[in-house]
Amino acid sequence: MPDWALIKTFLDLFTKYDLYQVILVLIVWYLVKKILNKHKRFKKDLPGKIAVDLKVNNALESLIVSTQCSRASLYQYHNGDVNTEGVHMGKCSNTHERVQVGVKSIIGGLQNMPNSLYAGWNSTLLKEKEICCADANELKEKDISMYSTIHSQGVESFYVVGLFSIDMLPIGFVRIDYCYKPRKLSEYELQIFRATSLKICGLIMSRRVKA
Repeated sequence: MPDWALIKTFLDLFTKYDLYQVILVLIVWYLVKKILNKHKRFKKDLPGKIAVDLKVNNALESLIVSTQCSRASLYQYHNGDVNTEGVHMGKCSNTHERVQVGVKSIIGGLQNMPNSLYAGWNSTLLKEKEICCADANELKEKDISMYSTIHSQGVESFYVVGLFSIDMLPIGFVRIDYCYKPRKLSEYELQIFRATSLKICGLIMSRRVKA
């Protein structure tokens, strides 16, 4: 049934104020309602998002156990600020991280990183779907910027598996680090890493579909 009280309120506005004032009031009313609905939806979706976060963290912890890595992390691509041409400047953030006892957490300093900062890294990942680096020193001659970053994080070896949507659009990647000494993964360990990364991809995609 129509909300007669609301209709009467709008009719009263038209009789008491000019058209410009009425339009202004309606715009403000619409924006306030939109904000309230967004806040309501956020509170409604929060339990489900936290549940997914927990499953992602559990998957990362399982990688620490199965591959004996020092650190396991999830990174996700996202939109950034808009440039003067109205184009989003793509960014990437470390959204989830689990570490061995005694290993430094680095998630706090890896937020909103411009994709252009590591264009070579991203280009290789999009093409090869994986990056395997059993010895981080090999990066010195290939990508000095990435080597400086990896070296500052105390990483001796690292492995990366890209995450892609059903349409093969990149959504992020999972990375495992070895911080005490270089480590070459066996094919069995790589298969575990790939399978767990695929599981994490499914969790992330399920949350995006529901959002």
